[in-house]
Amino acid sequence: MLMKIRVCLKMLCRKCDVFINHRGLDVKHKLASNIYFALDAIGLRPFLDVEVLEPGVAIPSTIQEAMTSASLHISILSHNYAQSSRCLDELSFMLRTGTKTIPIFYHVEPSDAQWVIQGKGIYADAFSEHEKKGRFGSEKIEEWKRALHDISFLSGHVVNDDIAEGRLLKSICNEALQTRDGFPVKIARFLIRTDEHMSRLLADTDEESENSEQDVEESASECSDDILSSMVDRVRGSVSACLNRVEVSVNACLDRVEGSVAKCVDRAEGSVNVYLDKVEQSGDEPIDELIERGMKRAFIWFTED
Repeated sequence: MLMKIRVCLKMLCRKCDVFINHRGLDVKHKLASNIYFALDAIGLRPFLDVEVLEPGVAIPSTIQEAMTSASLHISILSHNYAQSSRCLDELSFMLRTGTKTIPIFYHVEPSDAQWVIQGKGIYADAFSEHEKKGRFGSEKIEEWKRALHDISFLSGHVVNDDIAEGRLLKSICNEALQTRDGFPVKIARFLIRTDEHMSRLLADTDEESENSEQDVEESASECSDDILSSMVDRVRGSVSACLNRVEVSVNACLDRVEGSVAKCVDRAEGSVNVYLDKVEQSGDEPIDELIERGMKRAFIWFTED
């Protein structure tokens, strides 16, 4: 049990679920930002530098750690994408990790990335500039070209003026949910608020701490007790409501039975009195026969209801 809790906590402490690779000047405050907030809204942890990076952190190591921990990579290939050496480095690294990568061709075509190997297409000028500046060796530039060429053959999305962005965001969210942790994820219809419980679980879980195992077990126990108590209260309330409804129904039935019995008794008593009056007034018919006939008649009326 403790091992399972540790695995869950490690998953919760990952830097991100989805890493968004993009050219900032083209899409940072457009498509990249919309993808970030769409994924964040469904409970995932996307990584977009402008939204996640805090002042004072080492940018290269933080970005590499995010790419390594992510279960899905999204690469937005825009018109000026190849001008950024950082974008190309990230793309090469993402493909080397073997993690699923979804390309989004933002107002470009997959063929634009395929032609880069032959030094053609819209990215040819950007690579010519890299070569002229001489900041990177030929091996690095060939590595970037190969990464662009390879990603062009991956299944992805082509975005242009005819594509509804809302449909694209929905598709990306579904892909991200199905990819996270390696199995499809379904969102429950009714959710139990777990913010407080998770904060307790994450508070003191340093593996180097001597009391970490005890802290996790106690926190998990408190979490289970709270949920169990909530369930018991709901069951108790449901049972009480059912008992009240049964009591009301039984009382109504008893009232109806009591009314029917009283009505039958009154009718029988009236019938007997009528025949007794006839007995007193008649001298021809034997009294025993009149009484017997009256009782039979009263019994018939009584059993009719």
